[in-house]
Amino acid sequence: MALALAVAVLLLGLTSPLPVLAAATGGFDNPQTGQLSAEPGHLYSVWGFSPSDVFAVGASGIVLRYDGSSWNEMSSGVSVRLWGVWGSSPSDVFAVGASGTIVHYDGSSWNAVSSGTTDDFLGVWGNSASDVFAVGTSGTVLHFDGESWSTMDSGTAKSLCGIWGTSPSNVIATGDDGVIIRYDGESWHPEASGTTAYLHGAWGTSPSDIFVVGESGTILHYDGSSWTAMDSATSDWYWLYSVWGSSSSDVFVVGQSSTLRHFDGTNWTPMDSGTTPGIWDVWGSSSSDVFAVGNLGTIIHYDGTSWSVLSGAAVGVVVNSITPFRAIQGETLDVTIIGHNLTGATEVYLGEDITVNSYAVESAKRITANITIDADASAGPRDVSVTTAEGTGTLTDGFTIQARPEEGGGLFDCSCGEEETSVPPAGLAIGMTLSGLCWGAGYYLARRARPPTRR
Repeated sequence: MALALAVAVLLLGLTSPLPVLAAATGGFDNPQTGQLSAEPGHLYSVWGFSPSDVFAVGASGIVLRYDGSSWNEMSSGVSVRLWGVWGSSPSDVFAVGASGTIVHYDGSSWNAVSSGTTDDFLGVWGNSASDVFAVGTSGTVLHFDGESWSTMDSGTAKSLCGIWGTSPSNVIATGDDGVIIRYDGESWHPEASGTTAYLHGAWGTSPSDIFVVGESGTILHYDGSSWTAMDSATSDWYWLYSVWGSSSSDVFVVGQSSTLRHFDGTNWTPMDSGTTPGIWDVWGSSSSDVFAVGNLGTIIHYDGTSWSVLSGAAVGVVVNSITPFRAIQGETLDVTIIGHNLTGATEVYLGEDITVNSYAVESAKRITANITIDADASAGPRDVSVTTAEGTGTLTDGFTIQARPEEGGGLFDCSCGEEETSVPPAGLAIGMTLSGLCWGAGYYLARRARPPTRR
């Protein structure tokens, strides 16, 4: 995979593995582990059959269904992350996810299906009820023939994420290190993409008009003979996750930090999503009926004129991140908590030895607070909890108290190396590896790295 500019600064003596930023939520999901939050809230994939029948899936096995007026939660029977959803009809829907999970909806209930693997599935797509493909980590490709799933030889060990096709003999899968493989009805063959970027999503109108999106604002187009790069009008730091369109001159791309781009057949231009969390997937039934889903339960809809935020099904109180996520014994500082359903918070708790002096609920997804850490507080991680009348959401080990360094230890030395630069909180991006905080300056220490867990 092409690694862009390194972005890093001093390390403050950290010796543990450096976490990787997950999809942006106006920050990140869990900076301590680098994982997407395992709590309910994030939505990763959307697929539907009409303006009044749409499915969305996400973290902790969540499945939502839209009936044209409201989103309702369904019981999937699993608690793992579901990364992809696709169906041939409202009574034949597959969702795939972590640890080889496949669940199927028959019109009445969701039921687990044996996949024969523990590899994570990252995408699913089909031509019909008897011709469905699921792709995932380690080059995993499975095919469903209407009766059972069987393993296919993909010819690669790279993670595969995007899957789309035009017929049983023309299917493409995309993934890590610029991998594009094509299925001709008999076997998979590699194609030259011209990039080493991580390629996430694929969609097209015909065998000679296919779009692929991915890392660092990458958009590729296939004209029937070769893949060429397009100008996405997107920063190199931003990741693009999904692409869908109603025609070759009406194509939507979504990605990190609420990125939205539209292609009119000639140029890609930015669109206002009306929200801030990262957007993972996009699907529509027509040019005036497009849905996109993302972090913190974000669901937005395009009516042909503008995007608007929709209300999703209630998924409880969720705490996804806290910024900053580290502080020193005896320090008083302001923190920002990002989550879901935070309105009416009656308590913000960061564990023993930390006093919450004050807090303000700025929105259902954001709380700001001022905290003081006891001078003799024990070093180590603390859970971050927010309580409302609806319950309590907790980010396990979300905040860490660090021992105060010896005087002269360079605590406030925020100088950077020859190929390094400081990154303010607003500049944090997916694919960065955190190394700590530049104390006293409010700057994160980060360098560019691999994409988050899903990819």
